[in-house]
This record gives sequence, C-alpha cells and structure tokens, in this order.
Amino acid sequence: MPPLINRDMTYYPRFQNTQVKVLDCDTLDAAILIQNAHELLRNTDTGPVFVLSFANATVLGGGWMNGSRAQEEQICYRTTLIETLLPHNETRGYAYMWCKRAHRLPQIAVCSMAATTRPPIDKLLTPPKYKNVRQN
Repeated sequence: MPPLINRDMTYYPRFQNTQVKVLDCDTLDAAILIQNAHELLRNTDTGPVFVLSFANATVLGGGWMNGSRAQEEQICYRTTLIETLLPHNETRGYAYMWCKRAHRLPQIAVCSMAATTRPPIDKLLTPPKYKNVRQN
C-alpha cells in the first residue's frame, strides 16, 4: 500500500512531512522492522523504538492468562512486559526476566496506557463533544 500523505495540512502546519504507512504485522514486528530499518536504508538514525500498548484499565496484561490475543496480550506473550507489570515481581527482583542470551533480544520500550472507558459526552452540542476536555 502506498504511503498516505495528507495534502491539506491547514490545522497542522508543523507536520508538513508526516506520512502514514499501513503494515501487515503486529506491534512488535513493526517495532522490530523500524528498529532495523536504519540498516536496510543505510540511515544513521538508530534512535530507540517506542511502543504504545493500549492496555486494559482494570486487569494487568489484559486477558493474556486466558489466551486472549489482542495487542497488549501479544506484547505480554512475546516480551518480559508482564513481569514488570505484576507488582509482586518487583520484590523478587524480576527473577523470570533473565535469560542466557538476553543480548539477542530486541530492545523495545513499551508504555502501557489504558484508554478512557465510556467518557462523558455532551449531547446538547452539535455535533456532540466530550465533556471536560480542555481546549488549547
């Protein structure tokens, strides 16, 4: 799929060169591709890759223990994220995180953040808008 480029940047003048690409892969595969892209493109930018995990607001790791396969659960299956999310592991020194060849694992930073569930909406406005949202 070709890159999607928004030609009308009236509301976002500082982001004239923003491109959106759709990849047929999961979050971690995309992060690893981006992390290794500098080698393929002969680019000197080797900055760290940051992943936003759309986390479950009430259950650490979402439904990973029950076999769920959404984004957060996939990250828990394939990384050491769940070990850092469970509070009792801190007192144990994250014992399960160490492996014999840790240097071979990709280094991906993950921020787990739950979205607001059922935010209040002001239906008296046309069109309806979220209540209590600060306007810049």
